[in-house]
Amino acid sequence: MVNIDVMTYCSGYEPFIFERFIGSLYDTGFNGNVYIIGQENDSKIVQELQKKYNNIRFFNDTFSLPVRPHMRRFFMFEYILSLMNKGDITKPDYLLICDGRDVLFQKNIEQYDYKHNLYFAEEQIKFTEDPKYNVQWLLFLERIFSEKFYDKIKHNHVLCSGTTIGNFDSIYKYVQLMRNVIKEKNWGSFHGDQGIHNYLYYTNKYDNYIENIKILKNKENLINTIGAPLSLKIQNLSSFIIKNGKICDNTNNEEEVSYIVHQWDRLNDDDRKQISNKYNFMKTR
Repeated sequence: MVNIDVMTYCSGYEPFIFERFIGSLYDTGFNGNVYIIGQENDSKIVQELQKKYNNIRFFNDTFSLPVRPHMRRFFMFEYILSLMNKGDITKPDYLLICDGRDVLFQKNIEQYDYKHNLYFAEEQIKFTEDPKYNVQWLLFLERIFSEKFYDKIKHNHVLCSGTTIGNFDSIYKYVQLMRNVIKEKNWGSFHGDQGIHNYLYYTNKYDNYIENIKILKNKENLINTIGAPLSLKIQNLSSFIIKNGKICDNTNNEEEVSYIVHQWDRLNDDDRKQISNKYNFMKTR
């Protein structure tokens, strides 16, 4: 068993969305801590969950900038990790930082055999297949940093910034790097934290700080990131199958239940009905 905690920014949603995230995690047998970051109104929802689950702690987002929560969350991640680093909060061996609304847990992440310092989840699409979002984020960053890099990486796979796992030191360094980049620019309403995530990796900015980074494909089954082919309607890229109410990767026709499923909200209604056993997956927000 690995000592791993979970940290998420989850705010502005109905109580059942918090329950779905927390419940699916602890239903797997997970015994670690969960740190939920949100706004003051979210604290009442978390207080109700704390009556049922012992290891949940809520942090109120004290930052006002950047405007977008997906960018701002790295400031709160860094704050909580700094408390752990000082010993004010017990420091885990590993951490998962992730989205809260569209993440589903199916197997106990404490039981995975972690061999690397940091794990990034690879999406099934390449940058060129998503000109509306991922390409535009990178082209924007080229202008911001006055650094030409897009043509060199455009045929690479997109790395998802919604689920990242690593040992404490590596996660701390990763979050600090993301936070520092975000802090040094006036981003306004820019919400492409995933662009920064990919920029730092594919231009080798992590190399002097973090060793042994693992790029996780869906077939490795720790994180199954299923959304992009569904959103972009690229059917031949989708490799998952739903079996007995569980989402499995089907890349190698082995149909193994995935530990974590990200972006399940892109599923069609029929597929979401199949996974709505204990929790409501029909309503996504």
